[in-house]
Amino acid sequence: MLHPRWGRIKKKKKMLFDRLSASPALRTLNITDLEQYRVTERFVDSESIPLRMTSFSVSRAVLTLPNCTVMLAQSFPRLLDAVYRRANPLVVLMAEKPNGLIHNGIPVSSRSIAFAQGRSDYRVHEEAANWYFSAMFTRPVDERGWPEVIDRFALFNASCQSMSALRSTLADMFISASAYGQGELTNTVLASMEDSLLHALDQAFTSSDVQLIDQRLSATSLRLVREIDARLEHDPSATIYSSALATELGVSVRTLHSATVSIRGMSLHRYLKTKRLWLVYRRLLSAAPGARVKSIALQHGFWHMGEFSADYQRLFGELPSKTLALAQLRAM
Repeated sequence: MLHPRWGRIKKKKKMLFDRLSASPALRTLNITDLEQYRVTERFVDSESIPLRMTSFSVSRAVLTLPNCTVMLAQSFPRLLDAVYRRANPLVVLMAEKPNGLIHNGIPVSSRSIAFAQGRSDYRVHEEAANWYFSAMFTRPVDERGWPEVIDRFALFNASCQSMSALRSTLADMFISASAYGQGELTNTVLASMEDSLLHALDQAFTSSDVQLIDQRLSATSLRLVREIDARLEHDPSATIYSSALATELGVSVRTLHSATVSIRGMSLHRYLKTKRLWLVYRRLLSAAPGARVKSIALQHGFWHMGEFSADYQRLFGELPSKTLALAQLRAM
């Protein structure tokens, strides 16, 4: 039940985050630097490869409850590799209609709700920025009828009604927490918020029409993408020929291409180039004094410097020489 002091709040067209302000229990962040974003990642060990980074800007709000940390977060166009490693539950759902979001090869909809416990790895492709809610519990959540999921990130489709109610509860929690001043957000109020969240999750997970999404169909594609990643990490300068790789992995070139499109949302050729550009970016950020862009590019399989610089600038919004110069300036 909702606490009487934070009843339903009439929704406006203004974005939820823009209606929030920091309070004793609510922390808000505006992040304009990719490296800062990496440092502030919560809940999971992750690596985000941006698909466009000409003007990087994301926002986040964090609400601390007695046994749960709830987050409203903005993402950006990216490839995400992540691992959740905690024994207690993590729940993730969209705060609004998703834009081009694929989780482990499965398109995510407004009805999707993700649930993880234990070691759970996943790959995400986001063609556009999205807003989502997440809740990480600091103790077990037992005997509520929630999914019995261990060591995997399961996806469910819940009813439209229960998902709408869950999103409304979460939005009300953030708005109310934002409105309280020092001393007003007592443990009793925070516990009441948490109880309302648990009740809304109960309704989503135990409704008669909730469905576990079968991710077995994407298992082969995930395995193939992991093999591609392993080869790139082992030798980023090596040329990967699709026909030779397909033969080595015992699949057709078409299957290999379909796997990268399914999991990464792009062709094998584009995916390999994006990954290599990201490896160059990371290397430039940590390069020793005297390092040269050309040498690093060659070490990662780029031989046409003009084409490399143009591709790099399209992805990161700056020339590789600027990335290297700024990184070495910060290191001084």
